[in-house]
Amino acid sequence: MKVSTSASAQAAAASALGCRKVVVAQPYEKTETDRIASYAKHFGCEVLGATGWGSAFNQIGRIPRHAAIEMGRALMREHPGADSILFPSPHWPTAGALDVLEREFGVNCMSAHQAIVWDGLRRCGVTDRIEGFGRLFREF
Repeated sequence: MKVSTSASAQAAAASALGCRKVVVAQPYEKTETDRIASYAKHFGCEVLGATGWGSAFNQIGRIPRHAAIEMGRALMREHPGADSILFPSPHWPTAGALDVLEREFGVNCMSAHQAIVWDGLRRCGVTDRIEGFGRLFREF
């Protein structure tokens, strides 16, 4: 039986995309930033910078859709040497940020939700290329 987890899906996605020098935008309290950003190290990435939106877990559904784009832009301005922006945690709106930031900065964008769905589809033999949700779906 094949088993996937959020972490294994993100590791596979980061590997497929070639993520090496990353910035991490996470949705939770800023005190969680270092801990959550450290997950990227398990994916073989060097973390150049990270930030948090500041949401309590039970308020994550209230994070506005523009939050991921804003945080991604700020991180790329601070760390222009990054090759990827990672958005851990599948519980916040990141899908609309992926193509926008990839095209604006010429970097990979990988969100937990995107990686989980991509990994599940690929494990089931679905290899369709999907536009509008980042390079991961378009090319891998």
